[in-house]
Amino acid sequence: QWFHQLETVLNPVLLSAGQGLKLGAATTVGLSGPPAQTSRPLRFLCLHGMGGSAEILRRQTVSLRKLTEAALAGKPGPGTSVEWDFIDGPRVASWDPASFQAMLLRTYFPDCSYYEWMRPIGDGAAANAAIGGKDGGLAVHHLFRRYVDWEESLDKVLRHLVDHGPFDGILGFSQGANLATLVAALAETGALPAALSSLQCVVVMAGSRFGWEKEWNSLSSVLGPLRAKAKVNWAPPKGDAADPSLFEQPLAMPSLHLMGKTDHVLISSEKLADLFDETTRRVVVHPEGHKPPGGKESAAAFADLIVSLATAGPSSSSTGGAGAAAEQQDAPVAAVPPPPPTPGEAM
Repeated sequence: QWFHQLETVLNPVLLSAGQGLKLGAATTVGLSGPPAQTSRPLRFLCLHGMGGSAEILRRQTVSLRKLTEAALAGKPGPGTSVEWDFIDGPRVASWDPASFQAMLLRTYFPDCSYYEWMRPIGDGAAANAAIGGKDGGLAVHHLFRRYVDWEESLDKVLRHLVDHGPFDGILGFSQGANLATLVAALAETGALPAALSSLQCVVVMAGSRFGWEKEWNSLSSVLGPLRAKAKVNWAPPKGDAADPSLFEQPLAMPSLHLMGKTDHVLISSEKLADLFDETTRRVVVHPEGHKPPGGKESAAAFADLIVSLATAGPSSSSTGGAGAAAEQQDAPVAAVPPPPPTPGEAM
């Protein structure tokens, strides 16, 4: 009994002081030892693509998540578990109901609702012509599109990070990957610590660099419109005196970029990866198209990233070697069926 009383008194005091003593079965950091091992599951917030939903992305990533969890089980060191939190965008998808994208999603996911995070605008055909139809007419025109009606979605993501956190990483597919990139950039400014201080990495699946980074070029360019429409006054801790750029310098947050070799936005995905520091990013090219991958290489890269987070401990800015720059060719896995194909979306 005295042991447990002593543990109850000492642990909060010593841990809050960073002394790293933990009595009982679980252990934490020693006085000069490595960072603490996480005592809770590592948690990822997951953002679907244009016309998707939490349930659709949950189904699309079954293979990736199963393979990731299996790869983690084979890693040396402490056991690691992962929680995946999927949420819906706040807007009903604004696509043409007769479009190929809408038809395909209704075919594979007839029982689901369809949402978006923000509405894309821009003359794709003109932008594609300006680039000269490079690489066989791939959709490089996405480089020049913009987003409107994004404030409500960013507000929802930030509030979810606060109300349901802490989260160690944010994962996004397609349009959700672009929103996740914006969140990562905001986190690097040090603003909005209540929502973003625990984020340690971002996973970008089939993202696309439209040119939106030129509109969201500073903290004020995001927080100004956000405050005007959001339910919360998202203010940085020291007011607005400092207005850091969001994308002028490569993002240092460790990132994993999963992109398809046959994806129509492959070039734009590569451009999006260029927003991140090459020393802390990892790129995996899988043989599929515009969809979350299901191959072992993608899962292995994701598992490496997660294991590094577990080694560093929650809320640490260091993730070891997970961000080592690399490009790999992924291979499909027959044992776990890949998710249904996703159409080339308006993003």
